[in-house]
Amino acid sequence: MAEHMKPLASRHHPLVGTCRALARGRSDGADRMLLDGLHLVIDAVHAGIHLVTVAFTARALATDEGARLAVRLADGPVELVEVSEPMMAAMSPVSTPSGVVAIAARPASSMSLALEHAPQLVVMAIDLQEPGNVGAI
Repeated sequence: MAEHMKPLASRHHPLVGTCRALARGRSDGADRMLLDGLHLVIDAVHAGIHLVTVAFTARALATDEGARLAVRLADGPVELVEVSEPMMAAMSPVSTPSGVVAIAARPASSMSLALEHAPQLVVMAIDLQEPGNVGAI
């Protein structure tokens, strides 16, 4: 485990409940979101999304990309934790967790912000219930 990470192993830790609530779209406000997967978290970092907490499994930290991400985040204000595989399974909304989840600040959004720049194409989806429908669009 990296020296800048707190180890967590209990599936009863409050972080698990927070991740589950965010995955269901229920949280203490609309100001946070759950990111699941190494590449999604890396993309968020590149997009300037403020990460609050990032959880890694030892398996994810053993990869080159996972280790690079952890080192990059170690110098910032983000809380880094290393979690057990069972804890990650409880935190992640996917059936086969990647080994990295993050809680991030949700960026401001509005129709005026979305249309601020001349778009090539605008697609809106409201109240989708099946993730596959986004892929179909």
